[in-house]
Amino acid sequence: MLKSTDLLAQHCFFDPARSGYVDENDKVIPERTEPCGVFALANFVLFESQVDDALAGRLAPAPSLKA
Repeated sequence: MLKSTDLLAQHCFFDPARSGYVDENDKVIPERTEPCGVFALANFVLFESQVDDALAGRLAPAPSLKA
């Protein structure tokens, strides 16, 4: 059973289309919070590649906002 302490205070996703961060409702948030995912559809090839990289210790860098 989930408790209120199990919930995230802020959902965070990097949105490549906006080069910024959004919440679970696609509303822009001012800054990255952890954990932060990617707001996009991905195919199985990309997912497999990301898992392979993570297992090999090659973690992807966090996306940065363009200045």
